[in-house]
Amino acid sequence: MKKTKIASVVIDTNVYGWYLSYTLDGSRRNEAVNSYNLLSKILELKKPLVLGTDTIEREIRDAGRPELAQLFSSVVKGIIKKSRNIDELAKNYYDSCKKESLRLVTIDDCEIAAAAAMSGARILVTENRRTFNNPRVAKEIEKANVAKKIRSIKLMDSKNALGEIFA
Repeated sequence: MKKTKIASVVIDTNVYGWYLSYTLDGSRRNEAVNSYNLLSKILELKKPLVLGTDTIEREIRDAGRPELAQLFSSVVKGIIKKSRNIDELAKNYYDSCKKESLRLVTIDDCEIAAAAAMSGARILVTENRRTFNNPRVAKEIEKANVAKKIRSIKLMDSKNALGEIFA
């Protein structure tokens, strides 16, 4: 069993969905394959690695797919609960993104990123190329974290996260 270099990560809701589209629907899109590879490797681990957030947990529940909820609960070691600090940081991210005309970023996206940053997670894994994987969004989150003296998280897709976590 290969050890991990990372203590904890947060995995965005869409990665769980892509994993299921690979396993249940037979999708072979890059996002599905990469999400499957990452989550399969994480599921093999003996030690817990993944943190969830209130927002991700709600999105999973709202999807109404029992297999999605089951996958989430089998991967996640704990839930990062919302707090005033997380809400304030999320609003800071959101306002910065809106100011830079990054209109596809939602407050839910910002809550997930803020929870990950405040928890000390090293990586936020997402397959959402229009928001988190947009370099301009990453730059705004980084600027806000530097201003607040919060250690920044790495935003990356499943393929890059696999290499980063298990290298």
